Amino acid sequence: GRPWIGDEEYRIKRRAAAAPVALCDVKPVVCIVGAGPAGLSMASQLHARSIPYVVLEASDVAGSSWGSRYDRLHLHTIKSISALPNFPFPDYFPEYVSAKDLQQYYAACASQLNVKYNSKVIRVSFVKANEKPPWQLELPREQRERWIVEIEGGETFPDIAALVVCTGQEGTPFSPEIEGASTFSGEILHSSEFKNGAKWKGKDVLVVGFGNSGSEIALDLWEHGAKTTCLIRSPVHMMPRWLTRIFGHVYSVLWWLMRKDDPKNTDMLIKNVVYPLLYKGSAKHHIHMSKSGMLTDLLDLHRAPVQDLGTYELIASEQIKVTPHEIQKFDSSGVLFANGGGSSPFDCVVFATGFKKGASPYTGFLPDRICRAIVDKNGVVHSGEEVACQKRLYFVGFDDFMGRLFEINLETDSICDDILDKNYVAGMAR
Repeated sequence: GRPWIGDEEYRIKRRAAAAPVALCDVKPVVCIVGAGPAGLSMASQLHARSIPYVVLEASDVAGSSWGSRYDRLHLHTIKSISALPNFPFPDYFPEYVSAKDLQQYYAACASQLNVKYNSKVIRVSFVKANEKPPWQLELPREQRERWIVEIEGGETFPDIAALVVCTGQEGTPFSPEIEGASTFSGEILHSSEFKNGAKWKGKDVLVVGFGNSGSEIALDLWEHGAKTTCLIRSPVHMMPRWLTRIFGHVYSVLWWLMRKDDPKNTDMLIKNVVYPLLYKGSAKHHIHMSKSGMLTDLLDLHRAPVQDLGTYELIASEQIKVTPHEIQKFDSSGVLFANGGGSSPFDCVVFATGFKKGASPYTGFLPDRICRAIVDKNGVVHSGEEVACQKRLYFVGFDDFMGRLFEINLETDSICDDILDKNYVAGMAR
């Protein structure tokens, strides 16, 4: 077989972007919370500029969430725009990188960066200039403002010039509470627990929700021989993934145009031209294309369109069934649907219903006043620049306008420039 990332036969190598520096032994001035793609991108950008940093990761491995996803998951963006800065993907990676390969890649990249594992941040405090540090810490009185970062176990980083939050938004999985669930003899899963459809061959499975996870899990179940039904109540935005293969090579151009052009122009094009061409007749299969603007929803609400990998074709050919009726209650053998939807037996119900709002990981350590202030009127947190309500605080990886991994690298490059321009830290000449 092929060499695994990090093995002797194929080691991930950092592209020479700066003079080598032993940053692990230098007192960090930037603290990054989270060693997923956002945190590692930020670390790589800082490393290239010789800015001392530390990445604090709560688990024992980088990119841990990618190792727990369902087996068939691959990126929806092409590999040429999805790698970390200065760490190109191995040549043998396919155009759409698998979650398994991605987690291995992140772990290998992290081994060349200053990542501190099993370091859960439990509290941060911003100290203004000439202000006495909190918690009765024995610290020299400084003349400049800074962050104090405390991790579980008591270790403290008392002199952080900039704090970068890279924890992501996904917190506690959300599954609706439905009458009779305890009497159901089958299995009830959240999409975060789903691995593959192998055990459901020949069995009846209901997938509740039709976002990217729901649509792909339905496809995986069908591929494994399950008799699959999707519960789709709300209108959707949807695009075939082959379009991302085309647009992925010009993402930087699209990213620029998106910010220069009125998104409503693109919304009208998609609604009046693209949808009628690709999804004519979808309503008879109980899939209704959203009348709201796709790009507007993406910008304002962070609602990404479904990247269709072939699920729609199976629905159109009635190989995957669709019901528009919500679940009224469970019984021992299946579910009763509301509004005259009847009852159906199921062996498994998968809730692809997302995650609870207001339970994002950063709420566990940031002050409440900041957590409240950073959320906009649509309940969205934006990233890529200094937070308006708090100096020296940045978020990375929360926006997803044109592909999250692509945007992460744009954000981290911009943040590095910003902290240098504001003299928060000193680095090598750019």
